[in-house]
Amino acid sequence: MQHQDVIHWKNLPSRWPIVHTALTWLLLDRFHAAGWIKGVAWTLIGILWIASIVGHSVEDYVTLDEIEKRSKR
Repeated sequence: MQHQDVIHWKNLPSRWPIVHTALTWLLLDRFHAAGWIKGVAWTLIGILWIASIVGHSVEDYVTLDEIEKRSKR
């Protein structure tokens, strides 16, 4: 079987945590979570969103050719 070439996750742009937020909301609603559990969960989701916004704001977009040229230097 031949191996496939794939892009390393470090070379991919960041993704927004929309699925994580929706899944958390659905699970908390489905299992009728206690108030303190909801507070902890939404605090963690908030931290995740803040980290994503900060990470997205400091990203520089480069092509894979530019990365390859930098590594050869």
